[in-house]
Amino acid sequence: MKPSLLFICGSPRAYGNCMTLAEDLVSRATLAGCECTVAAPLKTLGFDETSAAFTSFRGMEGCRSCGGCKKTGTCVIDDAMRSIYPTLERVDGVVWISPTYFGSVSSQLKAVIDRFQALYSRRLLGLVEVGALRKPVLSIVLGGGEDPYGNEAAFIPLESGSHMFEGHVIERLSITGVDQAGEINESAHSEARQSAYEMLDTLVAQAQVFAEQRTKSE
Repeated sequence: MKPSLLFICGSPRAYGNCMTLAEDLVSRATLAGCECTVAAPLKTLGFDETSAAFTSFRGMEGCRSCGGCKKTGTCVIDDAMRSIYPTLERVDGVVWISPTYFGSVSSQLKAVIDRFQALYSRRLLGLVEVGALRKPVLSIVLGGGEDPYGNEAAFIPLESGSHMFEGHVIERLSITGVDQAGEINESAHSEARQSAYEMLDTLVAQAQVFAEQRTKSE
């Protein structure tokens, strides 16, 4: 049994550094035998149906704070999150990839995380069992390096969001100095790319263990 992974990329820029790295990691995971799904604002040529299923959350609405999910555990908004919610539940591991915008993740990705309120409501309503088995998560944040606050604050919403789908961040990688599209592929960032590959390999191994443990518990 090979694990299934969800890659959530927060960059709204087509062919930017986040999407370029995401495509690279998806290819590596696919070669390792993983079933991959990608959720991102934009779809680029590197993602096709033969390598990974794709969901676009471009233009997706953020949380309305209407309280509808508090009654049923289901978000009242009918959009891309209807696909992302069950995928988060089904997969064995998650990879976040986000740019840093003014000390946080992109607004597109923040909208996704804010919609995790429905997942929290499901907990409160007793619709999900909160146990000791937590799926592994890898968080990667990329930035140009000119923000005086760096990338660190952007990890906070990723870790908070991961908690809502019973995820546990096992690795986090901060990459700076990547501003112009394609810079991530330059030799100056070969060490960062290698770190991303190694962290992904660790995630795949732990996702494999998670998948096996979940099967035994069912």
